[in-house]
Amino acid sequence: MRFRFLFPVLMSLLAAVISACGQAGATGDANGDGTSGPPAVGSTARLTGEVVDTIDDCAFDGICAYVVDTDQGQYKAIWAPGMISCEGTMDEHIVVGDTVEIFGEVTEADSISICTNSTYSIHKVTS
Repeated sequence: MRFRFLFPVLMSLLAAVISACGQAGATGDANGDGTSGPPAVGSTARLTGEVVDTIDDCAFDGICAYVVDTDQGQYKAIWAPGMISCEGTMDEHIVVGDTVEIFGEVTEADSISICTNSTYSIHKVTS
């Protein structure tokens, strides 16, 4: 009888945990979990989409990247962060119109980088 007050508290705690876990899983198919939505900043993601533009400002302090339309939104796929070396790999001769798969670290809400790990990559899927 005296533990009856614990039931609502435990149910509220359980609801909060389930809610938090549900949002954490909403990272899109970027993590291969079959759900939709953007991957979280700081997470590792796998995105596929069409290259719609390029950013070629990496000569000194800018970035070089492909702008890629994905199911999770438009992302800058960074392959050169200015004068800093990039650890990841990418296929040669990727051009606007190609479909690519990017595996890398989400560094901003609209950016994914292959430069922080040698296992990250950008590969051409189709031309």
